Amino acid sequence: MKNTLHFTILLLLGSSFLSSCSPKSNSENNEIKTQEKEQVYTLTTDSTALKWTAFKTTQRIGVSGSFDSIFIDAKNTTGTIPELLTNARITINTTSVNSNNAIRDPKIVSFFFGAFSVPNEILGTIDSVVNDNIYIEITMNGIKKTVIADYSIDTLLLDINTVIHLPDWNAEGGLSALNKECDDLHKGEDGISKLWPEVAINITCPLKQVE
Repeated sequence: MKNTLHFTILLLLGSSFLSSCSPKSNSENNEIKTQEKEQVYTLTTDSTALKWTAFKTTQRIGVSGSFDSIFIDAKNTTGTIPELLTNARITINTTSVNSNNAIRDPKIVSFFFGAFSVPNEILGTIDSVVNDNIYIEITMNGIKKTVIADYSIDTLLLDINTVIHLPDWNAEGGLSALNKECDDLHKGEDGISKLWPEVAINITCPLKQVE
């Protein structure tokens, strides 16, 4: 009888432990996301950072960098995430590109952005925020296209991610010119020089929670 009682207690304790350590259910995760969307934040625009990752060689090796000059004009600096982001404008000075390579950066400016009809500036306008998606109109090379980004909040850091396809902005000429200039540097083990048309974009912006 005692052994049965001890076994029952251990079984209950074990079930309780496993339950407490199990991953959150979809409904719990959805509830957390809903709370995040309804939470009011203050946006710290002067600490916004943009990271890009381009890809070279047929092995698709990532090369990352940023822009040292990026300006965010938010219509609202306090509100829910949709209120903060909707109608916000992003201005990027392309001459401030920074890949941590003093030889490569001037080539990106001259051969890639230099081939654009408007070489020194990229503009972004957030049209709307729907569920977990952000609709951003990007103006580059004189062309406007809307991309869909997703976002998450991690320890009061707004994290936005998307991938752009450069031919959507007629940027093939800049890609070709840069690949030709950096021909050997874009070759992999197969000896083929390649610069991919996709670029991954990550934008982070600190938040402050308003009680």
